[in-house]
Amino acid sequence: MEEEKLRKLAIGQYLQGKTPVSIYQELGRTKPWFFKWLHRYQSGNSEWYKDEPKVPHYHPQETPLEMRKLVSNIRIKLEGSYSQIGTSAIKWEFQKLGSIPPSDRTINRILKREGLLKKNSLYPQGGGIPVFYRDSGLQPYSPGRPHRAEIYQRRRTVLFAQHHRSLQSPGLSSSPAEER
Repeated sequence: MEEEKLRKLAIGQYLQGKTPVSIYQELGRTKPWFFKWLHRYQSGNSEWYKDEPKVPHYHPQETPLEMRKLVSNIRIKLEGSYSQIGTSAIKWEFQKLGSIPPSDRTINRILKREGLLKKNSLYPQGGGIPVFYRDSGLQPYSPGRPHRAEIYQRRRTVLFAQHHRSLQSPGLSSSPAEER
């Protein structure tokens, strides 16, 4: 038997004069179950037999609607004036209005929900700026010229060799002929 029909049947039997104990024992239910539906019936609601939604009515951690609208409006206003549009600019506008701004994370979350986040056009894959240009395929110098690191390495090699030749340490000699 469907649950709603069972609830109506229990209250109908109660209204006909049957005792609550016999009703809920006959239906295979508990005492709290029966009295829950009896109190709902006595409340006067025409749809007393239906389940109420289990979703909470109040969300204490949710950002208020006014705050979300204010963040969105400030962001749209900043974008229209070709100024900075990040969280720091939005917080600055809040301070100019004389109100306390939400945290950076809250601002970013609101902007994401509203679809107001600007995509990174230089690196759309979401990664940061590459540290090694060779890995990313970019060349910050012209192909014909040696890179600074290569020039530095050549100088270091020459200076190192000159230094050891001048010291004439027992393990190093200035020419391969002297070793023989």
